[in-house]
Amino acid sequence: MLSKSARFLIIILLVLGLFFRFGNLDQKLYWVDECFTSLRIAGYTIPDLKREVFNGKIISNEDIQKFQNINSEHGLFDTLKGLAVEEPQITPIYFILARFWAQLFGSSVTVMRSLPALISLFIFPAIYWLCIELFESFVVGWLAIALVAISPVHLFYAQQARPYSLWAVMILLSSAALLRAMRIKTKLNWAIYGATTLLALYSHLLSGLVIIAHILYIVIIERFRLTKTLIAYLGFIYTSIFIFFAPWILLIINNRTSVSDRTDWINSSLPRSALIGSWRSILSNIFINWNDKYETLFLISHNIFRIIFIIPIVILVLYSFYFICLHSSMRVWLFILILMTVTISALVIPDLVFGGKRSSIDRYHFPSILCIELTVAYLLTNKVKFQIYSSQQTKIWQFFTVILISVGVLSCSISSQTETWGGKDNPIIQESRIINQTNYPLVISDKGMRDVIPLSHQLNPKVKFLLIQQPSNLTEINDNFSDGFSDVFLFHPAKEFLLKLQDKLNVNFQPVYQQYPEKMLWRLEKG
Repeated sequence: MLSKSARFLIIILLVLGLFFRFGNLDQKLYWVDECFTSLRIAGYTIPDLKREVFNGKIISNEDIQKFQNINSEHGLFDTLKGLAVEEPQITPIYFILARFWAQLFGSSVTVMRSLPALISLFIFPAIYWLCIELFESFVVGWLAIALVAISPVHLFYAQQARPYSLWAVMILLSSAALLRAMRIKTKLNWAIYGATTLLALYSHLLSGLVIIAHILYIVIIERFRLTKTLIAYLGFIYTSIFIFFAPWILLIINNRTSVSDRTDWINSSLPRSALIGSWRSILSNIFINWNDKYETLFLISHNIFRIIFIIPIVILVLYSFYFICLHSSMRVWLFILILMTVTISALVIPDLVFGGKRSSIDRYHFPSILCIELTVAYLLTNKVKFQIYSSQQTKIWQFFTVILISVGVLSCSISSQTETWGGKDNPIIQESRIINQTNYPLVISDKGMRDVIPLSHQLNPKVKFLLIQQPSNLTEINDNFSDGFSDVFLFHPAKEFLLKLQDKLNVNFQPVYQQYPEKMLWRLEKG
C-alpha cells in the first residue's frame, strides 16, 4: 500500500508533469522537423514551396508562413498525398489528427505543440495498465507514472509537433493489450490487441520491431508449443494487421526513391566514440537532461557531470535488470528483455557493421526507454516499499529515489525556460534578434527550408526575403540595394555562393554573427 506521503508526492509530480508539458509551448525554436509537420498539415509539397518561395524574387515573411498554415485550398487529401509521395516512411495517423486539430484551433506554434502535449498525457494510464498486466502491482504503476511525468526525454517530445508522443502511447497500449489477451484468451481481447498494434504501425514504422518482439515473446512463453486456438488467433490477428497496413507498405515500395532521399542522412557514419557518447546521452536523458544552464548554475563541467550523475544512472539501470531477472517471474523479465533487445539490436548492429547513426537518435529508442523506466520502477517499488516505518536500507533507497526524482524535476524546470531543446545554443535565435532590431530588413539566402523556414518563425512580418535555389543570376540581388531596405543580410551562405557574391557584387561584406564556421550571418553594404 502507498503511504499518504507517497500518494501526495506522486500527485505533486503529476501536476508538475502537466505544467511542464503545457508551459511555454511557443518559447522554443520551431525546428525543421516541426516545420515539415506544418508543411504536411497545410497540404503543400516541397516542390510547391520551392516554386513559390525559393524563386529569386523578393517575398514577405507572410508568403513563407502561407506554407505553414492550413487554408481552404488544401484539404486532408493533400496532407496524405504529400506524405505518401514525399515521406512515405512517416505513417499518417498523427498528421490526420494534427490536421483536424489545426482546423479547430488554428496553425500557430502553440496550437501545433499543444496536440502532442495532450497526447502525451495518455502515457500515464497506458503505462499504468501495462504495469498492472505485467507486474500485477498498482504501486509499480504509480511509480512508473511518476518517473514518466518528470522524465526529460518525455517532456522533450511532448512539446514537439511530431508523432513520437503518440508512438510511445501506442507501444504501451499494444503491449498491455497483448499481455491481457494472453491472460484472458477471448476474441475481444485479441481484437483489441490487433487494433492497438495496427494503430501503433500507423503511428510509427518502427512499431514493426515491437511486433517482432511480441511474436518472439509469445513463442517463447508458450515454450514453442502453441495450441490450435492460439495459432488461429495469432494467424487471424497478424494477417489482418498485414492486410490493413499493406496499402502503406505499397506506397513505401512505389516511392522508395523518396524514402531513400529523405533518410539518406541516417547512413552517414559516426565514429565509435561519438556513437557511444550518444548512447550515454540517451540513457541519461531518461532521468536527467544536461545542458549549458547547469554549468552556469552549478559551475559543474560535463566531465564532472558524467561522474556525479551518468555513472550512477548506468549502475542503477544495470542493477535494475539484474534485480528484475532475479526476483520476478519469467513472463515479466522475458517480456522486457525481448522488447528491449530487439529494438536495440535492430538499431545498433547495422551502425556497427555497416556504419550509420540510426542508433544515436533517441526517439528511435522509445521501446527501450519505456522498458528501462518499467524496470527501474519495479526495482524502486521493491526497495523503497513506500511504508511509514522503514529499515535503514530502505531509507537509503528512499533518499536515492528522492534524488532521482529531484534531478528529473530540476531538468524539466530548466528545460521549460530555455529557447532551444536541451538548452543548446542555436544561431537562429541570436540571428533573428539581430534582424528583428532593424527597421526594414532584407534576408538573402541560398539555403533550403532546413534553415530558412525555422528562421521565418522567429522573424517579424516586416522582414523581406530573397531566396535562391541556383545562384547563377546575381543581377536581382545587385538591383535590390536601391529598394529602400535599411539592412541587407546574407544568411548562412554556402562557400561557393559567398565567393560568387563577393566576386560579382559591388558591396562590402560585414560579419555580424557566427557560431559555426558553416553558419554565418553577414551584413551587405554598398561599396
